[in-house]
Amino acid sequence: MSIESSSNLGNASGGLTLDNGTLLTTKDITTSENISLSTGGGTINTGGVHDTLTGIISGTGTLTETGGGILTLTGHETYTGGTIIKDGILELDVDNALSGTGTL
Repeated sequence: MSIESSSNLGNASGGLTLDNGTLLTTKDITTSENISLSTGGGTINTGGVHDTLTGIISGTGTLTETGGGILTLTGHETYTGGTIIKDGILELDVDNALSGTGTL
């Protein structure tokens, strides 16, 4: 899925589930969507821009960051599948942001 605004995701209370899926952002976004990572995990492709996720990322899947931009996480994430940084920068704006059991 490709978006240029957090409003493209619809109502933030609905959340977003990624199961071997990719969210590509084409402009800087800040979104409060909660994201659930299913077994297949999910990729955030920052597309060379700066994205800020203020919601909680949960689930058993792996989070992959790619795209050459900056991904900022501001919550205490609970997903347990680990974190892969392929291309870009992962910023953690709170202590213990990655509280899950996965590897970085």
